[in-house]
Amino acid sequence: MTTEFKSQDDLPAKWDLEYRAKGIPSSISTEPSGSLEDAVTRLERSGLRGGLAVDIGCGTGRNSLYLADRGYTVVSMDFVPRMVSSLQDLIRGTEREERIFPFCQSVSAAWPMAERSRDLAVDMFCFKHLVTDKDRSAYISELERALAPSGHFLLTLAGQDDGYYGPLPRVPGDFPGKTIVDPENSIPSALYEKDDIESMFSKFLFTEHYEKKVKTGWMHGSNYVRTTHVFLMRRID
Repeated sequence: MTTEFKSQDDLPAKWDLEYRAKGIPSSISTEPSGSLEDAVTRLERSGLRGGLAVDIGCGTGRNSLYLADRGYTVVSMDFVPRMVSSLQDLIRGTEREERIFPFCQSVSAAWPMAERSRDLAVDMFCFKHLVTDKDRSAYISELERALAPSGHFLLTLAGQDDGYYGPLPRVPGDFPGKTIVDPENSIPSALYEKDDIESMFSKFLFTEHYEKKVKTGWMHGSNYVRTTHVFLMRRID
């Protein structure tokens, strides 16, 4: 299907403006994601503590900082130069500098890590912004390459019935009926259901834990009933 997202070279600039405008929760939050805290606790209870991780689309770095403090060595990737520089400045001269390694790059480009090296891959609302088949395929290929045997993948994203994204009009794209553009920042997203995600990653991952979180939260200055899919997946092979 023809897509209107043939080139997204302006996305880093759009995201930089979003981080400055502070319209979405992750643009200003300094606390780690609650879903990440829950997942790490779940893994620790099963005897999995620390290791090598990747924070995919790290943004402010709040989740990278949490992972480092819980014993992980983290590759942190984001394509907004200012956010990567801010994270580098934040950890410089601290113990975290030995555990967090920021890289400025797209998550659909080759990831800067060895094959099958990551015990944990974390994606908090990043994959949802890949709206072309090409970018999604590149991301999934790199995740498969980087994730260690029995490694875990934590993925969170908004669903079709999310109170903010759900009512937005669908636009043409590679995922018919599920692609939207946030009118506040012109950033596109794809809205998934549980089966969509499990089908995409079924070649090498199975869902170890899933939950659908529903709570009131703000977006661009107003409150909405937000719906979040949370997947904790594990490598099959």
